[in-house]
Amino acid sequence: MYITKLFFCFFILTSCTHSEQWEQKQEANTVSIMAYNVENLFDTLHDKGTRDFSYLPKKDKHLFVKECNKINNSYYRRTCLNLDWNKNILSKKINNLATAILQVNKGMGPDILILSEVENLRVLQQLNKKLKKAKYAITHIEGFDTRGIDVAFFSRLKKIGKSKLHRINFKARNLKDKKGMSRSRGILESVFALPDGNLINIFGVHFPSPGNPAYWRRQAIASLNTLANRLPKNRLAIAGGDFNIPKKEDNKNHFYEKHLGSVWRVSHLIGCSSCKGTHTYKGHWSFLDALLIRKINKKSWSFKKNSVGTPNKTRVQFNNFSQPARFDAKSGYGTSDHFPIYLQIKKTKNEK
Repeated sequence: MYITKLFFCFFILTSCTHSEQWEQKQEANTVSIMAYNVENLFDTLHDKGTRDFSYLPKKDKHLFVKECNKINNSYYRRTCLNLDWNKNILSKKINNLATAILQVNKGMGPDILILSEVENLRVLQQLNKKLKKAKYAITHIEGFDTRGIDVAFFSRLKKIGKSKLHRINFKARNLKDKKGMSRSRGILESVFALPDGNLINIFGVHFPSPGNPAYWRRQAIASLNTLANRLPKNRLAIAGGDFNIPKKEDNKNHFYEKHLGSVWRVSHLIGCSSCKGTHTYKGHWSFLDALLIRKINKKSWSFKKNSVGTPNKTRVQFNNFSQPARFDAKSGYGTSDHFPIYLQIKKTKNEK
């Protein structure tokens, strides 16, 4: 019955777009955080200096045929030449993403939303308009990725001061790696005020993909840890996003438990016991996405272990294999090839 309905939903999109509430409830004196790789959330306009040619309307593709034909991978080359990424298609993707985001907190979404794979402020504003019930303010800084994808924050908390986009301190082993590393996404940092007045630093990441050498991600982790260690001694901090650490690589290098674990508590290592992962990398479930909370001695807010999860109760998030459903422009079905990761922090009882 369930499989039948999944197939039915795939072809009859209109019957599957209503929001289903995730069972995790948000209690009083808590703040909720979600990190979500929304997979290629591009607008329909070409941004000068970026390789966003695949995500343009078909009527404009003739201007970029030469650029598309430079792509070696035949699948991506055909996508670049033929995908009709128009306003109607973008609207469907945004509707589906909004359904997934608003499944938490009784349809209000998380208090802080860390997004990766977003092109620019224009498309963030379009998504935010669909999430108007959540009343978010947007934080975004144009980054270094040549495809044009960035990290951004949506938040209901008051932002303090200016945000920063930190370049990762890469050291390349060869000229090819040096060229690739220079275009890698940075680490976005903002400071927000919690409801009790305490400050929290939020770091948003989208580390180099698993197609790049593991030492890239090791250096990205070191850069993030350095930023955390520069903070005031007992400043609360959370880092979240797409760390791009597949399970096999993590088993070998212990990136989450050892390298990140020296500075942070990792969401899926202390909670999420029933979660499979956030992404199926090469057919195997992995926590490419994670939320981390800085290890500090004086805790005014603490991790709620039982709040950690991968909100995935909306039908449009699944493909026919019960895996994250990447958005399909022809059918209008799907959201992203990642599930979001979610947790709550709670004010400790010994603090006023």
